[in-house]
Amino acid sequence: MKFQGCSGSELFTMIFKSLCLIGIVAIGLSLARSIATLKMGVRYVSVKGIAECPVRADLAIWDIGYRIAGDNLGELTAKSLENQKIIADFLANQGFSMEEIELQRVEVLDQFAREYGGDKPRHRYILTCGITLRTAKVELMHGVSQKGAILLQRGVVLMNKNDYLPNPRYFYTKLDNIRPKMLEQATKSARIAAEQFAINSGSKIGSIRRANQGVFQILGLDSNAGSSYGSDNDQIGNMNKIVRVVVSLDYILE
Repeated sequence: MKFQGCSGSELFTMIFKSLCLIGIVAIGLSLARSIATLKMGVRYVSVKGIAECPVRADLAIWDIGYRIAGDNLGELTAKSLENQKIIADFLANQGFSMEEIELQRVEVLDQFAREYGGDKPRHRYILTCGITLRTAKVELMHGVSQKGAILLQRGVVLMNKNDYLPNPRYFYTKLDNIRPKMLEQATKSARIAAEQFAINSGSKIGSIRRANQGVFQILGLDSNAGSSYGSDNDQIGNMNKIVRVVVSLDYILE
């Protein structure tokens, strides 16, 4: 079929222009639907809330170690048992019970049995041993741990078996007692921030869209929380601590 008064080339041009117009209209409708969808999408604000609570350690652990060297293993063993008794009696006299005192096992190093090494050591055997005090009497422990000179006067040369850990060490074990209140405070803190944002943007906040509790941290009172949130050694070497939690919340904006 031919259109009257139109050549073949003119007909092709008309069809092409019609298709282009249809395409433009279709694209315009698609964009309009996309914009409408964006306008109908959920608007929300993401905020963080923080809560802190000062606490005091309720558990203390003190490793009281010593080291002795010599060539007669029998004599060294007897001396080790004597040292343990001196330490145990000292702790008992300071107000600790025998249930709080745990004897450590004796470790023996035979320096002559080493496969590698240069000059022969002065003594063949080195014995390390001690006592672990585990107690809820944190204040008493803190004071007694400053009296190591008394044990030195009685012939017990003290040593720290682990140079990388504080000694004594202090722990807070009652986090469950303060967890609900701290979460409530952190959530209130986040809501205040969301409300301020809503005021500034001419909106109002609605319900919570998403919530993330975060992790409870126990820090030493003097920890540099601004950079690293403190290290484990900072907090376990300090009787006074700070418990911190940060929550992340998304509030719908209306």
